Amino acid sequence: MKAGTAFRGRVAYTLSEPNVLLLDQAEYAFDEGPWMEKEEILRADNAFRSHLGFPSRMDAVAQPWVVEKERAEHCLRLRFRILSDIPVSGASLALENAEQTGIRLNGLAVPCKPEGYFVDKAIEKVPLPALACGENLLELTVPVTRREGAEWCYLLGNFGVRLEGDGARLVSLPEKLGFGDWCGQGLPFYCGNVTYRIPVEIQGTKLRIRVPQY
Repeated sequence: MKAGTAFRGRVAYTLSEPNVLLLDQAEYAFDEGPWMEKEEILRADNAFRSHLGFPSRMDAVAQPWVVEKERAEHCLRLRFRILSDIPVSGASLALENAEQTGIRLNGLAVPCKPEGYFVDKAIEKVPLPALACGENLLELTVPVTRREGAEWCYLLGNFGVRLEGDGARLVSLPEKLGFGDWCGQGLPFYCGNVTYRIPVEIQGTKLRIRVPQY
């Protein structure tokens, strides 16, 4: 791009961290009960609490860290159907209470060995086996007590995300990125930094960049 011209095209870019697929809805089951249709996770958790006679997490209750720990006698099972147009390797699952949660991907148990965290130290990252093209079944067994329960999870990795109604599909990351809204460009849940790489030809040693509307 030559100096003195307006630029509106798509350019090369880099991401400061892996892309994100929000996992906030899942099929669910209480303990060993039957699977129920997909629901928002916090609603499913509250339905289980009502079933157990526990206080709802939507009520005015004390923060978890001031509630005495207790042994979990019940679990909420969650099942995510992750659709992908591409094979994905090197992905990880970010979740709370990782070491207390059972994880299975496509029928195989996943060793719960957290490596770092995502956004908050309480949200640990667990490496996952490769995801295949097509449907991948991710199953979680989450212990439920008065103090603890199910929370949103996050799939992290080198992929793009295409929204499809209330669902999503993994796709390839775009080769280039345009200025403006990232949601329709494969990054609807991404929360890191994007670095745009714009080649500029100048004469002399001074360069002034003007961004009137962004």
